[in-house]
Amino acid sequence: MKQIIKIGVVILIAIIAGTALPLLADELLDQNAVARWRSLSPEAKEELRSTFKRWNALSDDQKREIKSKIKAYRALSREDQARIKKNLLKFQTLSPEEQGLLKNRFKQWNQLPPEKKSQIRKRYQAFQNLSPEQKKRVINKYRRWQRGARHNRSGRP
Repeated sequence: MKQIIKIGVVILIAIIAGTALPLLADELLDQNAVARWRSLSPEAKEELRSTFKRWNALSDDQKREIKSKIKAYRALSREDQARIKKNLLKFQTLSPEEQGLLKNRFKQWNQLPPEKKSQIRKRYQAFQNLSPEQKKRVINKYRRWQRGARHNRSGRP
């Protein structure tokens, strides 16, 4: 599961950085590639050209890192690949503000020490195992705590 999350994060970061199409370029390079290229709109062709320019601007180390993640991605089951693609497509539908928030969360996550990440994963798994009623209580408790924390930060009693 950790491997899937890590691969998904790297692919998402690649999309954020504008290198999404090279990650999936193998899908364009089969025997139908020429026909697909011809069927693209001028805007889509320009986007592809632009993306490949950004890919070429990456350092060799960045390209190697992405290529290693592609290899790991290809080794995943079809279901896991489909889930990752679904999440990446969902990201692209977010507003720039929402994408920015998500980018910041990923940045914060990547800066956490492995022990903290492990602790968070365990808590998440424990939460997932709760009954719906227990989940509701935990969420309500968290929301009350958040309101109290905001209230205390504002300087009001």
